[in-house]
Amino acid sequence: MNFPRRVTSMVMAVVLLALGGCTALGDEASDLRIEGFSESQQRDFMESLVELRRIPGVSKVSWTATPNPFWESFATIEVGVSEAFAEQQLGVIASTMNQYDGNGEGPGLPISFSIRLDGDDDAGFTVSGLGLPRDEVVENYRYWREITAVMELDMRMNLQTTVFFRDDYMRVISAPTDTHPLQPLRHVIDHYDALAALTSPEGNPAGALSAAGNGVFEFWSIPGLQSSGSLPPREVLNLAERLSGLFSLRTNAWLTAEPDDGDSFPEGAGIRWDADPTAQQGRQVDLLFSEYHEEDWPAIVAAAAASSQLAGFHFQHFSFDRDFSFHTSTCEGTVQKSADDQALFDAIQASGVTLLEGAAPGQCIPDFYE
Repeated sequence: MNFPRRVTSMVMAVVLLALGGCTALGDEASDLRIEGFSESQQRDFMESLVELRRIPGVSKVSWTATPNPFWESFATIEVGVSEAFAEQQLGVIASTMNQYDGNGEGPGLPISFSIRLDGDDDAGFTVSGLGLPRDEVVENYRYWREITAVMELDMRMNLQTTVFFRDDYMRVISAPTDTHPLQPLRHVIDHYDALAALTSPEGNPAGALSAAGNGVFEFWSIPGLQSSGSLPPREVLNLAERLSGLFSLRTNAWLTAEPDDGDSFPEGAGIRWDADPTAQQGRQVDLLFSEYHEEDWPAIVAAAAASSQLAGFHFQHFSFDRDFSFHTSTCEGTVQKSADDQALFDAIQASGVTLLEGAAPGQCIPDFYE
């Protein structure tokens, strides 16, 4: 099974764990109860908290239970570390937690752990699931710190381990939810060259700073952009910025929402980019809205016309009552076309843009998915 292809489809359903209402470790440790834990897991959980608190320099250990857990994580432990010694302390933390992963032979402790640098309000680095070697955890921490420094923005990184292949995992890099929706995109554009030197080159899913080889898959999620495998070309980022002048960018607040609050429709404009051109719907411009408004038609046409200059893309405006789409270049597969698709394509042609060869109305379904 191809891990990048598999995880690309899975990652849209990933929900990063929200850290609200953490409980500090104290004398009540023996009374901690996590729903979903077996008795042995409960004992391991309490033991892990005690061991983490014994690590020299750790300032605070707290935890939060995760209702309706995702990625088989029933709780998240947050550990405060000093910035000067964060790498050393993180290495010990990772080794400590790896004692409870079951070693691939039995049920491990289904938890995540985060580190929070002293002086920071939130934990920016999280490992969801146990079992990653300490050196890989530390290498990814360094990578996260490099990204944060280059972007001049406190980004988040979540390492997602997988129960399918013990040497495979993905890292999800996202923007803090309290920033202005345009800020992360603007920072990526402004620092593109320096950032591209740090992150995975296109076609190579192994990041330059990662010790994991081909087993690591990288996913970026910022308002207006979801990128898999590598940073997209500049023209993709520029298109996202142009879309922001026509529609609000679709934020990724749903990534940190509690599962019970995930019913809201994720409205706004966004671009999906996958380094693998064969990934299904991997390169797509989406305008998602619960309702179609006639007054939005000029903006929809303008967004479609701007998108038409990117080869290999699919454009779609989706609402529950109207749906418009076209593909920007030659379709190697089957085209599914509606009257609305034709109406949009006619409007694009009337706008005066020069279309790429093979552009046509409708959604392209590549042959390799038949």
